[in-house]
Amino acid sequence: MAAPAALQRSVVSPAGRHTASLIFLHGSGDTGQGARAWIKQILNQDMAFQHIKVIYPTAPARPYTPMKGAFSNVWFDRYKICNDCPEHIESIDSMCRGLTDLINDEVKNGIAKSRILIGGFSMGGGMAMHLAFRFHQDLAGVFALSSFLNKDSAVYQEWIWDALSQQIAASTDYASRNISQLPGTKFYSNPHALRPQPAFTYLEEYSPEQHFEEDIAKFKSHAWICTY
Repeated sequence: MAAPAALQRSVVSPAGRHTASLIFLHGSGDTGQGARAWIKQILNQDMAFQHIKVIYPTAPARPYTPMKGAFSNVWFDRYKICNDCPEHIESIDSMCRGLTDLINDEVKNGIAKSRILIGGFSMGGGMAMHLAFRFHQDLAGVFALSSFLNKDSAVYQEWIWDALSQQIAASTDYASRNISQLPGTKFYSNPHALRPQPAFTYLEEYSPEQHFEEDIAKFKSHAWICTY
C-alpha cells in the first residue's frame, strides 16, 4: 500500500523561538482541528508553549471495517474493536510512512528528532506507539492517553523483544539482568521462560472522556519537561 498523501494539520505556533515540536494524534472519527478544539475547551486556551510547536494532523478518511466499510478519519483499519484479534498491520505501517513524512518535515525545519514528541488520544495513542517504538526510537518521547495495544501487537513482537535481546546479550548473569525495568512491559520471574506481558491497561470498560481532562492537564506539564 502506498504512503498516504500529505496530512492536513492544525498548528499552534510557539510564542518564541521554535526549538521543539509536539505531534498530537486525534482519536478515531475526529480531526486534528477537532482534537485541538477539545483540548482548548478543557484548558480554556490553546495548548501552547514558548518554544514548542504543537501539530494536530488529521487522519485521511478511509473505509473502516468496524463501521461496515463506511469512511471515517482513522489512522488505521481494525478487524474489530477489541484487543484479542490481529492488528491490521498493512494499514498501520502505511500510516507510519505518512507520519514519518511529517516528522521529516520538522527535521527539515531544523528540529532534531530528539526534540520531537509524539502521542495521541485513543486510536491516536496506539498509532503513536507503533510509530515511535517500531520506527523512531530516537524521538524525544511518546505518550498515549486512553489508548490500548492489541495483545499480540507488533509493538511487543518487534520493539520489546529487540530491547530484551540486547539486554540479555549484555549480561551472562541472570541476577544482574535489569529486564523488569524495560518500559511498558513486565516479565515472568522464571528467566528460562521470559515472555512479555503487556502492562498497558486495556480499556474495554473504560470511558475515555471520563479522565481525559485530568490526563491532558498532566500531559501538558510533561510535554514541557520532555522538550525543554
